[in-house]
Amino acid sequence: MPIVQDQEPALACPICGSVYVFPISVRCNPAGDHHGEVQIENGGILWNPAVEPEGRGVRIELVFRCESGHAFAYVMHFHKGNTFVSRNLTPTEPPNKIIWRT
Repeated sequence: MPIVQDQEPALACPICGSVYVFPISVRCNPAGDHHGEVQIENGGILWNPAVEPEGRGVRIELVFRCESGHAFAYVMHFHKGNTFVSRNLTPTEPPNKIIWRT
């Protein structure tokens, strides 16, 4: 059953259950054998052309941190009309700052 707060489902930390969860990074990789990754973090938009391709389709990773400090990510892979969603409890080097706060 989803957690409901103020009449809307709320994202909860999969480790501790806290609903005080904040986005800290968005990462996107292109499809196929193209190298590179776009990251949106508190410091701005970053492009890293050295990142190796992962999977066969476009990959989008949304990284979150709860107020207790747990980091986790939801990863979406798009391939041949399908969208695959997975959860990662150990995202690679998550930043510490919330995207929209300075």
